[in-house]
Amino acid sequence: MDNLESLLKQLSIQVFQGGGFDRPLVTKRRSRLCVAVRASHRSLLPNSVILDTSSSGSTYFMEPKEAVELNNMEVKLSSSERVEEQTILSLLTSEIAESNMKIKHLLDKILEIDLAFARAAHAQWMGAACPALSPRNCNISQSEHLSINVEGIQHPLLLESSLRNLSTDVSPRSPDLDQGNGVMNFETKSHAHFPVPIDIKIGHGTKVVVISGPNTGGKTASMKTLGLASMMLKAGMYLPAQNKPRLPWFDLILADIGDQQSLEQSLSTFSGHISRLREILEVASRESLVLIDEIGSGTDPSEGVALSESVLQYLKDRVNLAVVTTHYADLTRLKEKDNQFETAATEFSLETLQPTYRILWGSMGESNALNIAKSMGFDERIIEQAVLWVNKLRPDKQQEQKGLLYRSLIEERDRLESQAIEAASLHSDIMIIYNEVSFWYFSWGFSSLSHSYIRGTNEREGPNFFAIVECI
Repeated sequence: MDNLESLLKQLSIQVFQGGGFDRPLVTKRRSRLCVAVRASHRSLLPNSVILDTSSSGSTYFMEPKEAVELNNMEVKLSSSERVEEQTILSLLTSEIAESNMKIKHLLDKILEIDLAFARAAHAQWMGAACPALSPRNCNISQSEHLSINVEGIQHPLLLESSLRNLSTDVSPRSPDLDQGNGVMNFETKSHAHFPVPIDIKIGHGTKVVVISGPNTGGKTASMKTLGLASMMLKAGMYLPAQNKPRLPWFDLILADIGDQQSLEQSLSTFSGHISRLREILEVASRESLVLIDEIGSGTDPSEGVALSESVLQYLKDRVNLAVVTTHYADLTRLKEKDNQFETAATEFSLETLQPTYRILWGSMGESNALNIAKSMGFDERIIEQAVLWVNKLRPDKQQEQKGLLYRSLIEERDRLESQAIEAASLHSDIMIIYNEVSFWYFSWGFSSLSHSYIRGTNEREGPNFFAIVECI
């Protein structure tokens, strides 16, 4: 091979020096080494064989007479080499085939390890918390009355987008991203807008949750967050939530979210929803989670409400949990008839005319369409006319009364939450004192306490508790 290349290189230099080509060129055509030469200078290589020509015909690829025997030998050796390679590859293939199951098992384990590291890195990056599975109904304790208890969860995809948009001075693996308890430290991340954390709390007996509230208020995003959290749990991933989130295991997560209309299939918005809903009802099981956005929309409201209520009653007896969003007030009142229904509302600030994106469990929300239109700069004359029509359609200012009732409920909720926080703080202080008294009691015993500090004590009443605390 070296002799052949050396020979052809010398000949190609002679061709170049004789003006036969613009540079010395040795190439391969039809598995044989040859020299490139202009057609007009083919005489520079007499008695040579033309193996090929260029597409224009101006260049010949010629095999000099001196190289024929060497090329023949090269072809034979190359053929023998290929045969030997095939033999070796066949032997290796046979050995691999004998260990096929072991290799496949090893690859599966490597994949598991790689996925585990990927999940861990993703959890660290998002500052996520380890979720737990909710117990079955037969194993419910009083402290676990919630089937779904997720505090401060953020929409995973929105959070991931926010993290990617962080300023470059914060590394994705910076300690600032994780405080060790699943809580993100956002103080150093002012350059990004993070999704508002929400709480999802659903009791074991609840089968259907109806979420109401204004458009752009976060109803669909909240429902998607629950669906994504359930899928992440099934995949063994940590959740971007606080404390220790708890969810049940869903065998299927079925969703009808978004506009399903199709020009190709001649489906309107309503027909698209019905088609998708029919598919969901066919495959749903008692361990499934069903998510339906704007159930019964796109048709006559009275028929939409009737159909929606019928579907929810059907799902109540056939799935683990169904969560739907709606603007129909009739659906939010199903809770009054059946305690297996629960309501939730996305909060809307009447002061700022903007949604807060918080979920108010047990509440019924209003669409606030006119307020939203006003906040978006809609013509005030149209808004005023719409208000007049609303008052006519809802006599005795029912809308205003509902708004007042809604605000009073919110104020009452805030008051109770404040009292609960104060009670928890007081309980914590009492437990600290109790533990200290218990420690000194068992360590020293009452006999070692100075009687001068234990006033107001007699044989009937026993030691004065407050005097003991004062002594300690």
